[in-house]
Amino acid sequence: MSDPLILAASSRQAQIDAATAAFLAGGGAVQVIVGIEARYPVRHAWNGNDLLLGGGPPTISQDAADAALAERIRGLVTMGAGITSLKHTLKADERRIHRVAFANGIQIPNQYKPGTIGHKAKAAPQTAGRARRAAMVPELTRIAAQGMTIADMAGQLGVCARTVMRTLDEYRIPRRPLPTEWLPGQ
Repeated sequence: MSDPLILAASSRQAQIDAATAAFLAGGGAVQVIVGIEARYPVRHAWNGNDLLLGGGPPTISQDAADAALAERIRGLVTMGAGITSLKHTLKADERRIHRVAFANGIQIPNQYKPGTIGHKAKAAPQTAGRARRAAMVPELTRIAAQGMTIADMAGQLGVCARTVMRTLDEYRIPRRPLPTEWLPGQ
């Protein structure tokens, strides 16, 4: 049993051969680029990607451009720039910046900080609520010792019943038990 990938590749090659023969039969000419093989240290096995991508070793101008980019990256990183700042300042692709930095031994710092604005913004209302509950503890302790109901305590303090229960639990404020005549069935 033959491999379907090999069959697909051979049928694709047959289609390419047929299209090339039809092009040449119609009077088309295939030009050979002189010196293209000189870019490669060994004889290159051509594939479909070679028509789109260079595939050869970098030229001198690419090396000079990468060296200049590496120096600019090094200078910006020493001033504390992160990848986003580098992208905007250098007007270069993030992948290229990472590739050049890695090739030149430059460590781009990770600018993520766990205490972000979102974290602080979420914690602010909780901190404010905790401070408001702490301010009502002395008054709540006094009225809880009188044996008032949760609803009465909430009405006297001007807060909701849930806040009173949360404060009682949070600060472990003891409540005096209800008189026995108030209990049902007595």
